[in-house]
Amino acid sequence: MSSFSTYNLSDRSNELLKLLHLYRGMTAKQLAKFVFNVKELSTSQEKSIYNYLSALRKRNLVTSYRSTNQLRGSSIFYLSQWGYNYTLDLLDIGLGQSNDGWLPAGTEESSSSEFSYELYTPPLKQLDHHLQLIDFFISIHIFEEENYFSYEVKHRNNLYAAKKFKVDGKVSRYRPDAEILLNGNLFTIEIDRGTESHEQLCAKFETYKKYLELQQDKECLRGIIFVVESKVRNHGVRRRWENILGAFLKVLYKFKKNIKLILTTSDSIEETLLHELNRENYYNRLQYFVDQWNVEYEEIKQLKLGNGTKSNFFIGQSGNKAQLYFAGISGCFDSTFLVEYLSNCNLIPKIEETLRMKGLKSSGVSVIVFTPSSQHPHIPLNLDTFNLNKTITVPLAKISETIEYSCIETYLKIPDHFYKEDVFYE
Repeated sequence: MSSFSTYNLSDRSNELLKLLHLYRGMTAKQLAKFVFNVKELSTSQEKSIYNYLSALRKRNLVTSYRSTNQLRGSSIFYLSQWGYNYTLDLLDIGLGQSNDGWLPAGTEESSSSEFSYELYTPPLKQLDHHLQLIDFFISIHIFEEENYFSYEVKHRNNLYAAKKFKVDGKVSRYRPDAEILLNGNLFTIEIDRGTESHEQLCAKFETYKKYLELQQDKECLRGIIFVVESKVRNHGVRRRWENILGAFLKVLYKFKKNIKLILTTSDSIEETLLHELNRENYYNRLQYFVDQWNVEYEEIKQLKLGNGTKSNFFIGQSGNKAQLYFAGISGCFDSTFLVEYLSNCNLIPKIEETLRMKGLKSSGVSVIVFTPSSQHPHIPLNLDTFNLNKTITVPLAKISETIEYSCIETYLKIPDHFYKEDVFYE
C-alpha cells in the first residue's frame, strides 16, 4: 500500500493523478486541456504536462501505453498499481467504499468508489474508443468553464453507468459509455465509431429496451446521445444518423415520447448541450417563432389540446381561408420533432374537420422546423430501407413536400419585452 506522506508531490502532480484516477487514463494533450481549460494548447502547456507525467512515471506512480493509431500518435497515461493505491488515499476513498460516481467539472473526491485495480485500468484493446470518450468529457469540462454559474453538466464514466440485470434468469449487461445530467434529466452517452451494423445497433437498443422494461433504475432515462468523430461530418454523417435512427424507431418506438435520440459530432458537443439545456425555453417561445416566421396571415393562433396544454398545431386565418401548421424545435440530428409529429399527426383529420364545420377552407397542413443549430436539421423522410411500421413511414412521406426550416438565432436576440402574449385558437 502506498503511503500518502512518502511521495511529497506538488499540487500539479496530485491534480494529474486525481484526473487519471477519475477518468481512468488519457494522453498528455488531453490532460493539458483539462488542466488549462482550453480547446487549443500551446506547445509549452503540453510539454509542461508531459514533463510532470515523465517524473511521475519515474516514481512508478504512472505507466503508459503507446497508441497504434497514427492520428493520435501519442501514449495514454494511466495509474500504476502504486499510483492507484496512492490516489485512494489522496481522494480519501474508504475501504470498499461505494458511491454513484457523478462528477461536476474537474474533480470531486466524495463521489468515487473503490474498484479493483484490474477493473479500474483503461480498456487498452479499445483505446481509440476510450480516448474519444475522454474528448467528450473534456468538451463538458470546457463548456462548464465557459458558462460558469450558468450550467452544470454532471457526468460519470462507464464504471458507474454499467449495470447487470436478469431477464428470464439470464444475466444481461446494460453498458452505456457514460451518463450525463442536463437540467436534472438523465442521458446516456454512446461513443460511435461507425463500426456497428444496423443489426448490431438494433441489438444495442434491445438491451436498452429490456433494461427500461424492468424499471430497475429510479433515474428515468430521458435521452440517448451518440457522439461521432468530427471527420464524419463530411463523410457519411447523414447516412449514419439514418441508420441509428432507424434502429431506434424499430426497437424503442414504445418509449418514443419519453426518450429522445440525439447525434452530435465531437466538434459540436457544446452546441448540442446548449440546445438541450435551453430546449424548454425554446418551446415556451414557439408561438413567437411562428409569428415571426409568418408573412401571410395577420395572426396565427396556437391550438390547445383537450386537456388545456399547448400543442404543436397553429392555425392561420384570413377570411374563410385557413392554414394549419405543425411547428416544433429540432437540433441538427434529433428525433424529438419527428416523434412529436408521428405522435400527433392522427389529430390532423379531426382538426381539419373542425375547421370545415366552422365554414373555413383548409389548404392542408404545413410543417415548420425551427432550429437553434448552426447546421440544417436532418429529418429523414424516407426510412423504408429499415422495414419500419407503416405508422412511421406513411406520415413521413406525406410531409416531404411541405416541410420548411427556419433558424431561430435572430429571434433569440430580440428582448423579452417585445414578445407578444400567446394567442390561442378556441
